[in-house]
Amino acid sequence: MIFMKLLVGLGNPGSRYADTRHNIGFWVIDRIAGQFPVQQIVSDAVIDVYQATIDQSQVLLLKPQTYMNLSGIAVQRAIEDYDIAPHDIAVVYDDLDLDVGRLRIRKKGGHGGHKGVRSILEHLETPNFVRLRMGIGRPDSAMLESGAVPRQSVVEYVLHPFTDTELPVIREAVTHAADALRLIAAGQVDAAMNTYNRA
Repeated sequence: MIFMKLLVGLGNPGSRYADTRHNIGFWVIDRIAGQFPVQQIVSDAVIDVYQATIDQSQVLLLKPQTYMNLSGIAVQRAIEDYDIAPHDIAVVYDDLDLDVGRLRIRKKGGHGGHKGVRSILEHLETPNFVRLRMGIGRPDSAMLESGAVPRQSVVEYVLHPFTDTELPVIREAVTHAADALRLIAAGQVDAAMNTYNRA
Protein backbone atom coordinates (compact mmCIF):
# COMPACT_ATOMS: atom_id res chain seq x y z
CA MET A 1 0.00 0.00 0.00
CA ILE A 2 1.24 3.49 -0.86
CA PHE A 3 0.96 6.12 1.86
CA MET A 4 0.64 9.71 0.71
CA LYS A 5 1.74 11.49 3.89
CA LEU A 6 3.25 10.91 7.33
CA LEU A 7 1.69 13.10 10.02
CA VAL A 8 3.84 13.27 13.16
CA GLY A 9 2.76 14.57 16.53
CA LEU A 10 5.59 15.23 18.98
CA GLY A 11 5.34 14.46 22.67
CA ASN A 12 6.55 12.19 25.45
CA PRO A 13 5.11 8.71 26.07
CA GLY A 14 3.39 7.72 29.29
CA SER A 15 0.58 9.00 31.48
CA ARG A 16 2.95 11.26 33.42
CA TYR A 17 3.26 13.59 30.42
CA ALA A 18 -0.13 13.13 28.77
CA ASP A 19 -1.67 16.44 29.86
CA THR A 20 1.43 18.63 29.55
CA ARG A 21 2.12 21.46 27.14
CA HIS A 22 4.93 19.51 25.49
CA ASN A 23 2.47 16.79 24.42
CA ILE A 24 0.15 18.92 22.34
CA GLY A 25 1.40 17.21 19.17
CA PHE A 26 0.06 13.91 20.53
CA TRP A 27 -3.28 15.61 21.23
CA VAL A 28 -3.63 16.57 17.57
CA ILE A 29 -2.82 13.06 16.33
CA ASP A 30 -5.37 11.65 18.79
CA ARG A 31 -7.93 14.15 17.51
CA ILE A 32 -7.41 13.01 13.90
CA ALA A 33 -7.56 9.37 14.98
CA GLY A 34 -10.95 10.09 16.50
CA GLN A 35 -12.28 11.65 13.30
CA PHE A 36 -11.31 9.11 10.63
CA PRO A 37 -11.05 5.32 10.25
CA VAL A 38 -7.74 4.25 11.77
CA GLN A 39 -5.89 1.04 12.51
CA GLN A 40 -2.80 0.70 14.66
CA ILE A 41 -0.15 -1.14 12.68
CA VAL A 42 2.93 -0.82 14.93
CA SER A 43 3.36 -0.22 18.65
CA ASP A 44 6.75 -0.70 20.27
CA ALA A 45 9.40 1.17 22.26
CA VAL A 46 10.22 3.46 19.32
CA ILE A 47 7.04 4.18 17.38
CA ASP A 48 3.26 4.07 17.56
CA VAL A 49 2.00 4.10 13.97
CA TYR A 50 -1.58 4.20 12.78
CA GLN A 51 -2.93 3.84 9.26
CA ALA A 52 -5.67 6.37 8.61
CA THR A 53 -8.03 6.94 5.72
CA ILE A 54 -8.47 10.69 5.37
CA ASP A 55 -10.66 11.86 2.51
CA GLN A 56 -9.91 8.64 0.58
CA SER A 57 -6.13 9.00 1.00
CA GLN A 58 -4.05 6.54 3.01
CA VAL A 59 -2.05 8.45 5.60
CA LEU A 60 0.26 7.37 8.42
CA LEU A 61 -0.05 8.89 11.88
CA LEU A 62 3.04 8.70 14.09
CA LYS A 63 3.52 9.27 17.81
CA PRO A 64 7.22 8.77 18.64
CA GLN A 65 7.82 6.71 21.78
CA THR A 66 11.47 7.74 22.14
CA TYR A 67 10.88 10.82 24.32
CA MET A 68 11.05 14.25 22.79
CA ASN A 69 14.81 14.70 22.48
CA LEU A 70 15.15 11.56 20.34
CA SER A 71 12.13 12.09 18.08
CA GLY A 72 14.32 11.90 14.99
CA ILE A 73 15.02 8.22 15.61
CA ALA A 74 11.31 7.44 15.41
CA VAL A 75 10.69 9.61 12.34
CA GLN A 76 13.66 8.16 10.49
CA ARG A 77 12.50 4.62 11.19
CA ALA A 78 9.00 5.40 9.98
CA ILE A 79 10.13 6.92 6.69
CA GLU A 80 12.47 4.00 6.06
CA ASP A 81 9.87 1.36 6.96
CA TYR A 82 7.15 2.94 4.82
CA ASP A 83 9.21 4.62 2.08
CA ILE A 84 8.06 8.17 2.85
CA ALA A 85 9.94 11.13 1.37
CA PRO A 86 10.86 13.92 3.84
CA HIS A 87 8.80 16.47 1.91
CA ASP A 88 5.74 14.28 2.55
CA ILE A 89 6.09 14.64 6.31
CA ALA A 90 4.20 17.12 8.49
CA VAL A 91 5.25 17.55 12.12
CA VAL A 92 3.06 19.22 14.74
CA TYR A 93 4.57 20.45 18.00
CA ASP A 94 4.47 23.05 20.78
CA ASP A 95 6.06 26.49 20.48
CA LEU A 96 6.90 28.78 23.38
CA ASP A 97 7.24 31.83 21.16
CA LEU A 98 3.66 31.79 19.89
CA ASP A 99 0.71 32.95 21.97
CA VAL A 100 -1.42 30.20 23.47
CA GLY A 101 -3.57 28.65 20.75
CA ARG A 102 -1.89 30.41 17.82
CA LEU A 103 -0.98 28.21 14.83
CA ARG A 104 1.85 28.74 12.39
CA ILE A 105 2.51 26.50 9.38
CA ARG A 106 5.74 26.50 7.38
CA LYS A 107 6.99 24.31 4.52
CA LYS A 108 10.53 24.17 5.90
CA GLY A 109 12.83 25.86 8.38
CA GLY A 110 15.03 25.42 11.42
CA HIS A 111 14.30 23.98 14.84
CA GLY A 112 13.75 27.27 16.70
CA GLY A 113 15.22 25.75 19.85
CA HIS A 114 12.75 22.84 19.93
CA LYS A 115 14.70 19.70 20.80
CA GLY A 116 12.29 17.31 19.10
CA VAL A 117 12.52 19.18 15.80
CA ARG A 118 16.29 19.48 16.19
CA SER A 119 16.50 15.69 16.48
CA ILE A 120 14.39 15.25 13.35
CA LEU A 121 16.60 17.66 11.41
CA GLU A 122 19.72 15.80 12.53
CA HIS A 123 18.38 12.41 11.46
CA LEU A 124 16.72 13.42 8.19
CA GLU A 125 19.51 15.84 7.22
CA THR A 126 17.01 18.10 5.46
CA PRO A 127 14.81 21.00 6.58
CA ASN A 128 12.28 20.27 3.86
CA PHE A 129 9.33 18.97 5.82
CA VAL A 130 6.15 20.79 6.82
CA ARG A 131 5.91 21.95 10.40
CA LEU A 132 2.80 23.05 12.27
CA ARG A 133 3.73 25.00 15.38
CA MET A 134 1.16 25.37 18.15
CA GLY A 135 1.52 28.24 20.57
CA ILE A 136 1.79 27.40 24.26
CA GLY A 137 3.07 30.84 25.26
CA ARG A 138 5.42 31.72 28.06
CA PRO A 139 4.34 32.18 31.68
CA ASP A 140 3.32 35.73 32.56
CA SER A 141 3.87 37.34 35.95
CA ALA A 142 0.34 36.57 37.14
CA MET A 143 0.78 32.87 36.38
CA LEU A 144 4.10 32.82 38.21
CA GLU A 145 2.76 34.66 41.24
CA SER A 146 -0.27 32.39 41.51
CA GLY A 147 1.89 29.28 41.38
CA ALA A 148 -0.08 28.02 38.37
CA VAL A 149 3.20 27.30 36.59
CA PRO A 150 6.70 26.69 37.95
CA ARG A 151 9.30 29.44 38.09
CA GLN A 152 12.38 27.29 37.75
CA SER A 153 12.89 26.65 34.04
CA VAL A 154 11.45 26.37 30.57
CA VAL A 155 11.81 22.59 30.87
CA GLU A 156 9.51 22.50 33.88
CA TYR A 157 7.08 24.90 32.22
CA VAL A 158 6.59 22.77 29.09
CA LEU A 159 6.18 19.65 31.25
CA HIS A 160 3.40 21.33 33.23
CA PRO A 161 -0.34 21.10 32.36
CA PHE A 162 -2.27 23.96 30.84
CA THR A 163 -4.22 26.19 33.20
CA ASP A 164 -8.01 26.07 33.38
CA THR A 165 -8.09 29.39 31.54
CA GLU A 166 -5.87 28.10 28.73
CA LEU A 167 -7.60 24.77 28.18
CA PRO A 168 -10.62 26.02 26.16
CA VAL A 169 -8.27 27.93 23.85
CA ILE A 170 -6.00 24.92 23.44
CA ARG A 171 -8.87 22.54 22.72
CA GLU A 172 -10.06 24.86 19.95
CA ALA A 173 -6.49 25.09 18.62
CA VAL A 174 -6.22 21.29 18.56
CA THR A 175 -9.40 21.14 16.45
CA HIS A 176 -8.01 23.74 14.04
CA ALA A 177 -4.65 21.95 13.88
CA ALA A 178 -6.35 18.67 13.00
CA ASP A 179 -8.28 20.46 10.25
CA ALA A 180 -5.04 22.00 8.99
CA LEU A 181 -3.35 18.57 8.86
CA ARG A 182 -6.32 17.29 6.88
CA LEU A 183 -5.58 19.93 4.23
CA ILE A 184 -1.86 19.16 4.37
CA ALA A 185 -2.57 15.44 3.94
CA ALA A 186 -4.47 16.34 0.76
CA GLY A 187 -1.46 18.29 -0.55
CA GLN A 188 -3.04 21.67 0.15
CA VAL A 189 -0.26 23.17 2.27
CA ASP A 190 -0.76 26.68 0.86
CA ALA A 191 -4.46 26.56 1.69
CA ALA A 192 -3.66 25.44 5.23
CA MET A 193 -1.16 28.29 5.60
CA ASN A 194 -3.59 30.89 4.23
CA THR A 195 -6.35 29.72 6.57
CA TYR A 196 -4.55 28.99 9.82
CA ASN A 197 -1.57 31.34 9.89
CA ARG A 198 -3.88 34.27 10.53
CA ALA A 199 -4.02 35.77 14.00
